[in-house]
Amino acid sequence: MPNEDLTDEISALNSIYTPETIIPCSTTATAPKTYTLSLPTKNQQTLTLSFSETYPSDPPTIHGTSNIPGAANFARDVLGRVFRPGEVCLYDFVEELVEVLQTQEGPEQIKKEKGQAEEEEEGVDEEGGRELEKDQWIIAPPLTEKKSVFIARVIPVSSPDQVRTYLGRLLADKKIAKATHNISGPSTLLLLPPFSDCPGLAQLY
Repeated sequence: MPNEDLTDEISALNSIYTPETIIPCSTTATAPKTYTLSLPTKNQQTLTLSFSETYPSDPPTIHGTSNIPGAANFARDVLGRVFRPGEVCLYDFVEELVEVLQTQEGPEQIKKEKGQAEEEEEGVDEEGGRELEKDQWIIAPPLTEKKSVFIARVIPVSSPDQVRTYLGRLLADKKIAKATHNISGPSTLLLLPPFSDCPGLAQLY
């Protein structure tokens, strides 16, 4: 049975960074499933990790890294800090691990790359905000349950490509992307045909 939390989290991560940020090492259905995670760093750096069927109740397992001396230990330390049972953690894990690895470089290089990243992020946020404003999302009032806040968003669509476009714009908002449980799905089964391969005809968060 597919792990919906993991599937949604991988989709969000690949929307925030690149479509191949995290990809399966094989197509077999055996558990635990092993993935290659490409870190969003200047020099390509990857690590291998696996997820059991009980994720996010249990943490992922770090198996090794590529061309990052000593990074496996850094990765395990970071994972120990960000993982909370029952909550997905990949985004926080990636962001903190990248920050930790950057501290291994020279101070001037870190300062230069941080400034460039901030400028690029500001540009992306402004552009993403303008695109998101154009979309006709209907946003429900926040619902609070046991100290958790839920916000539903719905938008009419007419094709699977439109679904992916709207979802990508929505997840470009880092506040939304970092939400613990992002869920997408069709608002009514009557709209499903002929889009049976569509991840969701209306996005609900």
